[in-house]
Amino acid sequence: MSSLDVSEKPAGLAEESKIENGEQVVTVFDLATEIEQSLQKVMEDVRKNDLEFQEQFEAIQKRLRSLEK
Repeated sequence: MSSLDVSEKPAGLAEESKIENGEQVVTVFDLATEIEQSLQKVMEDVRKNDLEFQEQFEAIQKRLRSLEK
């Protein structure tokens, strides 16, 4: 097992991870916060990629329409 212990804290106790007996204790809140931040970054990246894709798609459509004329 790793040196990180996972302990569950009651809701409402938002504590940062701390050092106990020379080991870092990571709370469920810490994990949830890190996961939430990671998901927000992924969603931001997906939105940016979607916007870029949409712009490229529209540019291709525009070129195709100009070739049809």
